[in-house]
Amino acid sequence: MKRINKYLFLDVDGVLNSDEWYHEEWNKDHVYPQGDFDPKCVDIINDIVSKTDCKVIVSSSWRTDSNLQSVFDKAGLKFQIYSTTPFRDHRGKEIQEWLDSQTEPYVYAILDDDREMLSCQNKFLVRTNGNVGITNEDANRVINILNRNDMWNDKLNSLIMESMKNHDAVRTTVLRAIKTEFSNYATAKNAKPLDNAAEVAIIKKLRDQRIDNAEQYRMVGRQDLYDNEMAESLILNEFLPR
Repeated sequence: MKRINKYLFLDVDGVLNSDEWYHEEWNKDHVYPQGDFDPKCVDIINDIVSKTDCKVIVSSSWRTDSNLQSVFDKAGLKFQIYSTTPFRDHRGKEIQEWLDSQTEPYVYAILDDDREMLSCQNKFLVRTNGNVGITNEDANRVINILNRNDMWNDKLNSLIMESMKNHDAVRTTVLRAIKTEFSNYATAKNAKPLDNAAEVAIIKKLRDQRIDNAEQYRMVGRQDLYDNEMAESLILNEFLPR
């Protein structure tokens, strides 16, 4: 499958810092900007970027700072800011306007402690708790959103290599068919990232096509082709929920 652009919309307050962090720092000498970033949260964001190779778009009100890259550098964030969202009256609309200016396909995740998102963005939002900032659990959710296409690509490539090694032509054909359909889905116009519902729908469609084909072959007495289609349908069943 084609590798697609990955975008992370990043808030600062409530993500890279927290109420607890400021409470702990209250009696310390406050140094800007380091004092406004919790090192634990900084490490988690760096880990997300490292594991996903995503491009970071700052959607926080901090984007008004013309020296924001320098601020991030001093805070220990180890990436270049790719872009910032436009200024409008609604966080979700700002993100959507930025996305609408991009060439598809892409996948994105939103890290924010704010609920102010469009309904279509909710499944891509990882909402942090402003009391504690980003957690490892939040990070895992972001990584899963951004890397889902890659994980399927790597998994299918591995399964294809294994089936070829075992000289299992039928399984190899099925796995290649799944990979092709996932790729077509991910690169289609107005493509959305693969999620569980899309994966199940694609595999069900492939399975049902083979059952329909098998019935047609049965009706014309082609037992050999019937058996092959049914064998493929059984392999596709292995990838569906039970």
